[in-house]
Amino acid sequence: MSGFEVVGVVLGAIPLIISALDYYKVTSQRIKFMVKKELLLNQLIQSLEEQKFYFQTDICLALKETHLEEKQIIALIDERGLNLFQDPEISDALKEYLGEGFTLYLNAVARCEHILSDIVSNISGLVATSQWDTDDLPTILQSQPKRNGRFEFTKRIKFSVGKEDLQRQIHDLDESTKTLSRLRDQSIARQNVTVQPISRTIAKFTAALNVVQSYAHRLLFLQTRSSAMNKSHSKSLKKPAIDDLCQSIHQAYESSQSLNLYLSRCAKLCYSHGPVDPGINMKIDDTPSHDTITLKDALFSMQDSKSTTPKWTINQQMALSFNITSSMMQLHSTPWLALPLTSSSVRFTPDSMKLKGTPQPFIVSAFPIPNQATTPYTTKASMLELGIMLLEIWHLRSIDSYASERALEMNNSYGTRYEIARNWLSFSDDNMLPFYLELVTRCIECTFATTSATPDWGDLTFRRSVCEHVLKPLWENCPQKLR
Repeated sequence: MSGFEVVGVVLGAIPLIISALDYYKVTSQRIKFMVKKELLLNQLIQSLEEQKFYFQTDICLALKETHLEEKQIIALIDERGLNLFQDPEISDALKEYLGEGFTLYLNAVARCEHILSDIVSNISGLVATSQWDTDDLPTILQSQPKRNGRFEFTKRIKFSVGKEDLQRQIHDLDESTKTLSRLRDQSIARQNVTVQPISRTIAKFTAALNVVQSYAHRLLFLQTRSSAMNKSHSKSLKKPAIDDLCQSIHQAYESSQSLNLYLSRCAKLCYSHGPVDPGINMKIDDTPSHDTITLKDALFSMQDSKSTTPKWTINQQMALSFNITSSMMQLHSTPWLALPLTSSSVRFTPDSMKLKGTPQPFIVSAFPIPNQATTPYTTKASMLELGIMLLEIWHLRSIDSYASERALEMNNSYGTRYEIARNWLSFSDDNMLPFYLELVTRCIECTFATTSATPDWGDLTFRRSVCEHVLKPLWENCPQKLR
């Protein structure tokens, strides 16, 4: 049978088996069996119901772009049964919906068919067990017509199976259901979201990020211009007094205090002094250190069993993910990011890695900026690198480390990094929070609402969509004191 034919057989077999088991429960005279195994029998029926639910909802989601409503699709499944996927519109829609997960989906369906065949082989009254063959499942379905939408059994139904075999069938069905669930979640995350009315929170997020991005562009422009000028002159500014940020940093350093920089709700850059945790033994040299370490170096250090660098907690991971995402949203399309932000360009001070709080990331830019040609990068490349960084922060290891462990060839091309990121993502769904898995998938696949032909930072709808589906979930799951 073809892959689609197997799906049709499974869709038809599950309701038949459920009906047969329910009929057996009602008519069985084996009191001893029912007392000992009724609970397991109910679990088996529940597992079959879950399988039925996932298969039906997958088809409903696949056909949501057609003219059919959900009730019509369910009726179509019940009416056509085995012949459902002879309609090319339905088969093509399911294949398009699943995308590259289609082959994995068919493999899961084939395993499900094998489990169903195993169950049917133990139900006498449906099949002569001595002559049973797994290829007979379609024949059995065709020989069991429905009346008024229900199966009617003319022979006595018996279900003879040992306790261990019954437990194994339940376990196998549950594992198959988990696979179908993961494939569906990944398929949904890879679907482009549609343009929707924006919330007040997203509007504020986007406006604040736009303001900072504008200031970042001007700041770099002014710094570049000032470094290029040969003459200097002083002139009083007719503006309110401005605090000297450099002086504040120096004072904080001299007094062993921390200096917190943050963006206020009205999109103003603010700072505050705070004492360092007394439990931390800070060593202050006469001359400040200009050494930095990259995010990639920090992750490598955390993987080293001999390193004293503490591993980040889940709250620190959420805070860092939020910080880096919001920073990228503030600095995109400015000269600060001549290349996509990666774990090799995000930096920390060594001392900050020893403190209990979340280390504050930053980037380094040389002044004046050298006039060298840089390869233009796309918005999709920028989002891919963000997705990779979020993966790295979650697993506390670099993508290079993962590729080396899996013996995958790594280079800096978009295609190679995309394939390795997808490979890593496929092995992450069991140990990653669902909301985090979805936003990382969206970054890697770049499935956001857009009004342009391709994702573009100049598209306001695209920026709002990134805020909605990436920045907002991170903000909501980040402790308030760490934002």
